[in-house]
Amino acid sequence: MRPPSRRSPSPPTMSSANKRLLKRNQACRECRRRKQKCDAAKPHCGSCVRHWRARVSVPCPPGYTHPPEPICTYDPIEGLILSPDQVADPNQRARLLEDKIAELQVQLLEAQDRHNKELLPPTRGGSRSHSASSTSDGSHSNLSSHGHTALPHGASLPDNNTLFHLVDLYFQYDPCGSRMLHPPTLSANLALSTKHPNYPHPALLHAISASAARWMPAEQGWDQQHQSRFAEYHASCARAHIEEMNATGRMNFQIHVASIIIAWWLYHQGRWSDAWSLVGSITRTSLGFGLNSPGTHPSRPESAPYFSPAKDNTDLEMRRRVMWMSVILDRVISVGQWAHSMGEEIIGTEFPLCNVDYDRQNAITKNPQSLSTGSALTTHIPGYTDSFILVVKASLLLGRVTDYNVRRGLHRSSKERHPGAERAHRDFRAIDQLLTDFLLTLPSSMRTCPTPRISSSGGLKLDVDLYLVHLIPHAATITLHNPLADFYDANCVSVRRLLQAAQSIVVAHNMLHTARFDLKRLHPFVTICWYLAGAVLVRLKEKLEKDRMNTSSIARDIDLLRQAMVTYGAASPIGVTQEKLLCDSMQCT
Repeated sequence: MRPPSRRSPSPPTMSSANKRLLKRNQACRECRRRKQKCDAAKPHCGSCVRHWRARVSVPCPPGYTHPPEPICTYDPIEGLILSPDQVADPNQRARLLEDKIAELQVQLLEAQDRHNKELLPPTRGGSRSHSASSTSDGSHSNLSSHGHTALPHGASLPDNNTLFHLVDLYFQYDPCGSRMLHPPTLSANLALSTKHPNYPHPALLHAISASAARWMPAEQGWDQQHQSRFAEYHASCARAHIEEMNATGRMNFQIHVASIIIAWWLYHQGRWSDAWSLVGSITRTSLGFGLNSPGTHPSRPESAPYFSPAKDNTDLEMRRRVMWMSVILDRVISVGQWAHSMGEEIIGTEFPLCNVDYDRQNAITKNPQSLSTGSALTTHIPGYTDSFILVVKASLLLGRVTDYNVRRGLHRSSKERHPGAERAHRDFRAIDQLLTDFLLTLPSSMRTCPTPRISSSGGLKLDVDLYLVHLIPHAATITLHNPLADFYDANCVSVRRLLQAAQSIVVAHNMLHTARFDLKRLHPFVTICWYLAGAVLVRLKEKLEKDRMNTSSIARDIDLLRQAMVTYGAASPIGVTQEKLLCDSMQCT
């Protein structure tokens, strides 16, 4: 009997467990393609390992590298979730990544929905109604007269009751973007099913929610932090839609309107850089829509815009107002020496209709005035003039001062920039005279700065648009004369004009202060006016202190303006921003 061999037996090529027949498509894809036997071993079958070893044993040609491991992929097993790094096939890995991204997006929406529900306060059973007006106690058309029959909103929007209430607050209190929209139309569309094609775009509703949130603390007991987080959330949702439109090039008119509302929100927040950049995009998009054309639609086929002509007079008027709101934004955000995005020479749009005609859908097709009309800024046609139209004209006046300041810094020699030569320049004298004539030519019923009155509800009522109209020319005067003022020259004309303008702004503020009017209802540009007036008074105070003269009354006026900015900043951070700038100028002096 021979002794057993010391030589170990060779390992079997396939384990007994794997000798069983494989089910259909259980073999790896590479073995099935090569029509080879497969042991279905994981992570790589024996056939694929041998095939890979044979490949790497041969030097690869120049420019080619061998795979670092065998290529062996299996069909997904039902119930087994593979991660992308476990799959060698690039196509399958891409599909897995896409599925993972979609899953994460769903989880993100669910998380946003939970976060949004945490932010929302308890809602009321109903919401208030208002009729359209530019007065601060707000009286826009009833946005809640329709039953709340809309289907549930998307994950990122508030519930119906809160949304309707936010829209009501927006039209009641907002002095900026609300002038564009037609309340009855928005009310009717908001009551539709969310799947209806006329239902407002989510970007528009997010923008309105962000803007109206500043009024919710007083309404429903929100603290400042809660209001700020709510507004930031909805503003980010609206901006996501805006960025998507910019990235894809697909222009949507409602998103364009939402971008204007968000720009005003950024302005309220004191975020100058973001607002200025967005306004540049807004003005160019307005040109793409053809809103700068007479009738807001080019007559030449080769200039066809991105959407069809207006379907009715209300739609046409809304387009006009969207265009002019873009212009107002462009002028307000560029005050000083920031260049505009849109010049007057390319604006052919007619001035808007009066608010009452727009809201009631009166049978008036258009305003006969436009920038091509002679003396458009100082000629005010009866029946086609109200406080909002005057805001448009006052903003254009402010824009002309900015245009002049930009040109002055670029195209004038040092000799021409001498204060005496500057004031004698024809363009300077024309603009300075226009600033004076604007207030003198206002309709007799609007020539006096408005004062708060008792409304039917018992609160104080103020035409905030007309109040702004009486401040803008003084702010423009300060902007025009400030670079030329010499407070140590007793005969300086620019100093005299600065003091007159600053005093007018102070008097207008003291009138509201005495009446205890809620300053937070005013247009945000009033904070710029207060700052400009305060900066003039700071320079005057510095000069008088050096002359050892009494400055107590001037210091009191400065403190009142600072307090007004802080009060406004309780709802809109732009007030706090301007107050800090004024304090910085006081420390510098």
